[in-house]
Amino acid sequence: MYKEALDSYSKALDIWLNYFGADHPFVTTCYTNIGTVYLNQGKHHFALENYSESLKINLKIYGPNHPNVAQSYSDIGNAYDHLRKAKEALENHNKSLEIRLRVFGSSSLAVGACFIRSGRCMNTKDFIKTPFRITPSSKDQASISIKSS
Repeated sequence: MYKEALDSYSKALDIWLNYFGADHPFVTTCYTNIGTVYLNQGKHHFALENYSESLKINLKIYGPNHPNVAQSYSDIGNAYDHLRKAKEALENHNKSLEIRLRVFGSSSLAVGACFIRSGRCMNTKDFIKTPFRITPSSKDQASISIKSS
């Protein structure tokens, strides 16, 4: 089933690239979908490559403060989480959180989901002994970071 999904997404990607060029939302959707298939297969490095490509295009299209960019950072964070790279996962979830706070405000469901993902990163064996802090910088902004020694 994964092979068929990858084939379909790859065909769609080829069509969208030929028709629209690389910097189009349909292209980022294809890269994200391909990344998700790889993530579900346990091929986390391939997922990370596709999510990173989607982020690169989303940044070109939308700039740094857009929900699609936040979602790309979240997807990359999830890939790092599966790779057991908690620090990198947290960094990307934090970027997603910062954007979503700016765009949606502090009471958004999307912001709550970011805190859940960040908490999951910090609940790993590698992170349990790592001191961290949540810093509210204003009503609608917060940051989760690793404390310096």
